[in-house]
Amino acid sequence: MLPRSDQQSKGTQDGGHQELRPYQVEGVKWLLEHDKSMLCDEMGLGKSVQVLEAIKYWVDQHDHLNFRILILCSGSGLYVWQEEITKWWPAMIDSVQEISGQPGVRKAKIRETFTWDKC
Repeated sequence: MLPRSDQQSKGTQDGGHQELRPYQVEGVKWLLEHDKSMLCDEMGLGKSVQVLEAIKYWVDQHDHLNFRILILCSGSGLYVWQEEITKWWPAMIDSVQEISGQPGVRKAKIRETFTWDKC
């Protein structure tokens, strides 16, 4: 069952309640319905939030699996992702591992962190 537009309540921040906008709910649905897809909305429309909500939904549906999620972003995007995870999925923030630095350092950290069954 996909999230419905009338079920928008999501993460919390400072005790307040965060809600997805209707177009974001549609974006989450679209991501869940299309494997190997990209969300290419304009800047500032909440792509990170939509992706996080799609991941959360997928994780909830596949809780019997043990898996890791890899999010690739620019150095400046790193802080956006950390902020959005803290706001929308606070239970996950302690599990986040930042992989940054020079290419050789990143490559070594990725090899240490991930095992690949499929790509």
